[in-house]
Amino acid sequence: MAGSRLQRIGSIFERLSGILKAGAIKEQDKPIWYEVYKAFPPKHEPAFTRPPVDKEIKPIYYPEDIIRAKFLKLYGSTGVYNLLHPGEKSVMQRFVEKYQEMEKSNKYSNEEEIFKATESALQVDGITFVRRMASSPTDDSKEETKSS
Repeated sequence: MAGSRLQRIGSIFERLSGILKAGAIKEQDKPIWYEVYKAFPPKHEPAFTRPPVDKEIKPIYYPEDIIRAKFLKLYGSTGVYNLLHPGEKSVMQRFVEKYQEMEKSNKYSNEEEIFKATESALQVDGITFVRRMASSPTDDSKEETKSS
């Protein structure tokens, strides 16, 4: 069956229905999505032969995504985040929130100043940052890693 092309014949729902009818899978072992799909079938049946929709998918960027990208470029990864403590905020999340506060205050004229002010404000709170590169966060030039 290595050369089989059966996946092109029917949808996964149709194939799973056949497997359930044949008794190859027990009723209690069927996937969770099966009953939902059965109750609410899609408008257009997904099929291998159906051509893809020619629709442009626009990328979604939020303002904080740009801040995070600059943060990662400048400081790198901040380490491991413990998901067992959902109340704790990561260093990056705290940086983004502080950055947005500083940005709303309208005290600074450009991103570079806001970035430096955010860094110094968080250093007062006890968070230290080690820069990975010599250039500014708004500079899109080639990264230079400092060696210690």
